[in-house]
Amino acid sequence: MTRFIVVRHGRSTANNKGVFSCLQDVPLASIGIKQARYVADYLAAHERIDAIYTSGMLRTAQTATPTAEHFGLNLQADHGLREIFAGLWEGLPYGELNRRFHEDWMGWLYDFSNARCTGGESVRELYRRLEATLRRIAAQNEGKTVMLTTHCTPLRLMVAMSMGYGPDRVHLAPTPTNATINIFGYKDGALTAEVTNLITYPDNLYFTNARPLPPRMPK
Repeated sequence: MTRFIVVRHGRSTANNKGVFSCLQDVPLASIGIKQARYVADYLAAHERIDAIYTSGMLRTAQTATPTAEHFGLNLQADHGLREIFAGLWEGLPYGELNRRFHEDWMGWLYDFSNARCTGGESVRELYRRLEATLRRIAAQNEGKTVMLTTHCTPLRLMVAMSMGYGPDRVHLAPTPTNATINIFGYKDGALTAEVTNLITYPDNLYFTNARPLPPRMPK
């Protein structure tokens, strides 16, 4: 069995701006840097980590760096952990997505399991990408504890997998908060949750992107 400690990146500058940022290489905001330090402090006190993988994006590397420094580990980039490919949505504010790509955006908000970013990747395609990525990393780290720093959508799908949900039911899994710790056992292609959405930082560093859903526009 392989243990995965999966952490969503800390709050980024794109999170602060309220834009759909996936493959834009944005840094952590100052609050996100502080969140990452709390994650490292918790893991240093409670875990032994053998390897650390990031999505290769700056914000996931910055999130993992304090933990890597404590354990004396190098960061390994695996693009399979990257956020969903956003296509034409990349870098756009949420309100702009609603105006320019209303039907596809409504699919993301109201029919997440079947959603596809306009001109980009679908949630189902990301699900399959993650299955292959976790299988590969687990095979390379049998019997070890591995930290993965990734993004909101991949982590949400991992939680769904651990709940036994296939691609058609991932909408039932909760959306993870920035810089939360999630621990899974992985064996024979299956994830089993030990810890989900653990927040280690104080309330003044907590933010939520929850907002009222926009209404569907008539076709």
